[in-house]
Amino acid sequence: MKFRLEAEIGTGADRYRLQKDYNWRQIDTTPFDSDSKFNSGDDFNVEDLWFDDLDQVATYATTITQVELDNITYVTRRPGRGGDGRENLADLTARVCRLTKPRRFSQSELTKVIAAGDDDQVNVLALDLLGYFKLVEPQEARNQYSLLAVISEEFFSACGGHIGYEAAQDKKIMREYYLSMLDGWNCHLHTDALGLTRDILPPEKAKQNYGKK
Repeated sequence: MKFRLEAEIGTGADRYRLQKDYNWRQIDTTPFDSDSKFNSGDDFNVEDLWFDDLDQVATYATTITQVELDNITYVTRRPGRGGDGRENLADLTARVCRLTKPRRFSQSELTKVIAAGDDDQVNVLALDLLGYFKLVEPQEARNQYSLLAVISEEFFSACGGHIGYEAAQDKKIMREYYLSMLDGWNCHLHTDALGLTRDILPPEKAKQNYGKK
């Protein structure tokens, strides 16, 4: 897979993709859902600048302090960080470009990950770009340049009893986790976006020794 760098204005309705000449091309955006905008017809362009890995994207993005989009200068910021009072702000985001079909995963894989997890530490449930479930630390989940496609909005508190063999025996809960993460994965495949968040439990259950990132 390859990666691309985009600049987004506001809610992401206006997206610009970095080109080989290091200018920014506005891409066609069609509403898909609340997470992102996407138009499959504009997914590939020979002038797009492709990166081999996310480290390259992150390294290059840190050198950009402002971008010129349609003759307007925007100060760049990283997703998740608040503004600094300046009106013209653009978010830099990484997007994945898959060159092969994604693998299929199953609920049983998720159950095994939960069963093998360490309940003595804080965990966040995630799906990486290869389609494998994993439990990660909150710091990794907040890193926009980690190789994570979907992360749970909730985190599992240490010693909360939600990780480990006993917790994995609750098939109903495992099903809720799985369907929520699957929904995020489907959105990821349609939008190329990274780090999509999903609530894995109803609000009333999320209060029981869970937390919000």
